[in-house]
Amino acid sequence: MSTPSLKPLGTLAALLAVAAGAQAQTALADKPVFASVSVPGNLALALSVEYPTAVGNAHIDANYLQASTYLGYFDPDKCYDYRLATTGGSTPIPFDHFAPTAKATAHGCVGKWSGNFLNWATMQTIDPFRWALTGGYRVGDYTYATILEKAYASGQGSTGNFPDRTASTNATVIAAATPLNWTTLKLRVQGLGAKLRFTNTGNNNGSSITAFDPSAGPWASNGTYELSVRARVCDKTLGTDYLEANCKAYGSNYKPEGLIQQYANQIRFSAFGYLNDGSLTRDGGVLRARQTFVGPTQPVPGGTDTANVRAEWDGTTGIM
Repeated sequence: MSTPSLKPLGTLAALLAVAAGAQAQTALADKPVFASVSVPGNLALALSVEYPTAVGNAHIDANYLQASTYLGYFDPDKCYDYRLATTGGSTPIPFDHFAPTAKATAHGCVGKWSGNFLNWATMQTIDPFRWALTGGYRVGDYTYATILEKAYASGQGSTGNFPDRTASTNATVIAAATPLNWTTLKLRVQGLGAKLRFTNTGNNNGSSITAFDPSAGPWASNGTYELSVRARVCDKTLGTDYLEANCKAYGSNYKPEGLIQQYANQIRFSAFGYLNDGSLTRDGGVLRARQTFVGPTQPVPGGTDTANVRAEWDGTTGIM
């Protein structure tokens, strides 16, 4: 039996390649074809931000690697102190949180918490998504401070979603990432809401948990400690040259922003989500936020921008 010729297939492939090349040159309109002025676009977000999509660990390295850069709410090039809530004075922050206090050296910190380490240890998959879109989830929003909080770890599923991890068994690595003088650092996030639990030789799954007190060191190696994962961002204490790249000035203060704020005057946004219905016989979703401009102003095609009565943040302070 003779072998069929492959030449016709080669010719057809060549023709398809030529056709594809010709199509690639076609300019597609990104506005009404006959419009003489620039018009805004529309973006509908169809989000899958539920279990298990949102509860996994954002950084999958089994152990912390100081030479790697881990992104998230914390600046990987800064060192942080853990501060307890304050309610008095003119600038209270009623949340325990991490505040940046120094620049890191190759992600390393002495006697402080490394922002790079905290991103690796705590960020869930939805956190970098929120960070990129909006600048992060604000739990504290003031003219003088912005506090971001990690996503809620619901405990759905198992630790396979956000595994319990050992950051390191190298005392030098631990000392460059935390204020702890330990030889092992074991971590837990799963099922703890917005908290991080850690120990050296203790039990992260036990009932004897101590709230972390930054002034109580040195900390017992057999103790199990817990702290809130909140980051103060866009803090000009270290100087404006050291602000995160996504900080925008509002007067003399700064706010973290993402793609939605960046394109707020060019795009209308809407968002869809799942129905809160466990029935397998029902399909569909629900409109969570209708299509609209979200910034302090909105464009008028061919005219001057006007104030947006549905603005989602203040144009003077940046507060949402």
